[in-house]
Amino acid sequence: MTPLGDIFGHKQIFSFGLLALTIFSAVISGVTSSLLATVILRAIQGIAAAATIPTAYALVATTFEGKAREMAVAAIGPGQCVGIILGTIRKGLKRLLVRY
Repeated sequence: MTPLGDIFGHKQIFSFGLLALTIFSAVISGVTSSLLATVILRAIQGIAAAATIPTAYALVATTFEGKAREMAVAAIGPGQCVGIILGTIRKGLKRLLVRY
């Protein structure tokens, strides 16, 4: 997705990916009842994630310089890991506490 960022702008692609990821995550967790719909929405979620992750690095590379860039790039990786861990815990707790 980074070549699309080069064409349309990294900020626009990142914003689109983040918005799509948020919307489709909400739809998957709240609305879908069929397996097929869940699989299709998960695929769209993957495309949205593919739009956000590489463009986040591109935005950091074009926004910061020198030592600030190094620190920003170093913060992205752990930030993503923490997000994955917290998201997994949240989904697990939701599964335990919410009855369908």
